[in-house]
Formats: sequence, structure tokens, C-alpha cells
Amino acid sequence: QLVEYLSPKALENIISDRGQIEDKDPPVYHYRPFQKLNWYPHITIDENGYRNSAINQTEVDIVILGDSITFAKDSKVEIGDLFREEGLSALNLGMSGYGPQYYRDVYKK
Repeated sequence: QLVEYLSPKALENIISDRGQIEDKDPPVYHYRPFQKLNWYPHITIDENGYRNSAINQTEVDIVILGDSITFAKDSKVEIGDLFREEGLSALNLGMSGYGPQYYRDVYKK
């Protein structure tokens, strides 16, 4: 919650240290496309820099927005897969550290 009060330079350092990148317009951060997370090898990062086991999705039924709970780094199952098992397509745009101020911007992106 305190991250949003940091200077732009300090925020860039944190994002870089976490292995993430920031899009400037709108200002949202995410992982690099198809980045491998050595400390969580069960996680698949898609072409947009988010945790999705399905890649190159062009149309989806459900968009999932949220924070670290939605990203679920310790879970072997990506939350979108629960919807996909039911025959729905899902795009998980959750990212650790996201709050309500990010949801609209990441959805638009």
C-alpha cells in the first residue's frame, strides 16, 4: 500500500528488483512476456506479462482482476484454469501489489 507514495525513481527500482517492467501509458507494471520465475517454476507468464496458462487469447468470457491473492504464487493451479475447466475462457490480470487504482488501467490495456 505504501508503494504508491514512492517517488517514480524508487518505484522503478522496486519494479526492476522484482523482475517486472512498467508500461508508462497507462502506468501499470507486470512481468516480462513469457518470463520464467525461477523461484516459482509452476507459474506460466503469458505474452502480456500476467499469470495465465492459456496464451495468445484474443477473446475471453471472464477477465479476472486482483492482487496477490488472484496471482496466487504458491498455488499450482492458476485461477483462470478453474473457469477453463468449466468451458469458459478466462484472462487473469491479477498482479501482486495491485490495488483498485490499477484495475481500470490494466483492464483498458
